[in-house]
Amino acid sequence: NLKRIVPNLVEWTREDGANYDELEELYGSVVNQWERYLGHAARHVGGVYETYKTYDQDGPVYESVSADKQREALRFLIRQAFRPPGWLVEADVLRRFEASGALERVREAQVNVVNMLLRPQRMARLLEAEAVADGEPYSLGAMLGDLRSGLWSELDEGGEIGPYRRNLQRGYLERMSHLLSEEAQPDDLPDGYEDHIIDTPVNVRQSDIRAYVRSELNTLREDVEQGLRRTSDDATRRHLEDVLVRVDDILETDE
Repeated sequence: NLKRIVPNLVEWTREDGANYDELEELYGSVVNQWERYLGHAARHVGGVYETYKTYDQDGPVYESVSADKQREALRFLIRQAFRPPGWLVEADVLRRFEASGALERVREAQVNVVNMLLRPQRMARLLEAEAVADGEPYSLGAMLGDLRSGLWSELDEGGEIGPYRRNLQRGYLERMSHLLSEEAQPDDLPDGYEDHIIDTPVNVRQSDIRAYVRSELNTLREDVEQGLRRTSDDATRRHLEDVLVRVDDILETDE
């Protein structure tokens, strides 16, 4: 369990006369493993199983991950990826080998997960599953709504939005802006975040993706306006005022 490792790193690497290079290396390994776990979970959302088969074997080669498993994967990410990972940023560990960097390290890892979930190819797979699958697949609209609720839960709870969450929320807005302004390009995602399925190229302009993104931003704008009326925290107020400006800029640029 990674959460049990970090508090023990200083003691495990202690050696009189030695510097903290080994501590830094082991801490980096923990961060990398955490990111691999997150990437593995994210691949289940809009994911596809590939099973090599020949004509004499029944069943499809490609099969969507079940809707229940996709929902559970996103719930896992909301709990384990998008909440501030206090266990990973213990000052007693970090300040032995760096003066700063924790906030940026967490932001990068969290935003990588958001970018992976909001890849046009993944979104297109959710749209196609809804169009061709039997039963009730996990739809793009449902996924986007669940993601928005998880990333912006403070708006419903009326709580303070801390620095880690503010960074994450701005990363989400940047990705939504990208989806409305750029055609789909291959993502430069770190190891552990890539898909292993060959995707069909997506024409974002002619797909439903942008309609869903605009709808999510309009809903978010209403939620932020309500959140502003509830909050008494100065940093949260400044952040939400900035969010409103950013959302308006994204939607105006798209027109």
